[in-house]
Amino acid sequence: MPTKASEYMISGTPILVYSPEETAVSKFFCQNECGYCVTRQDKNEIIKAIQFLTENEKYREKISRKAVGLAKSKFSAETVRKEFQDLLINVAQKLV
Repeated sequence: MPTKASEYMISGTPILVYSPEETAVSKFFCQNECGYCVTRQDKNEIIKAIQFLTENEKYREKISRKAVGLAKSKFSAETVRKEFQDLLINVAQKLV
């Protein structure tokens, strides 16, 4: 998943994800309902998504809240460092 995704999430701004459904970013945002996903290359789908987001304040607030919460819990520097350290230790232990 692009590293910028967590930066977008922590901003609290509603996120419009425009990406094929098989990508990690689309899967993550769809599964966690923390962004509005458009997964087809279709001009009308993009237009509908933008209209939906501009007309639905409660939905924007919901996905923004979820995105901020996930960014704090999954992508904080402390969490990422710990997970990376654990990964390195596991790999090193398998080599021994």
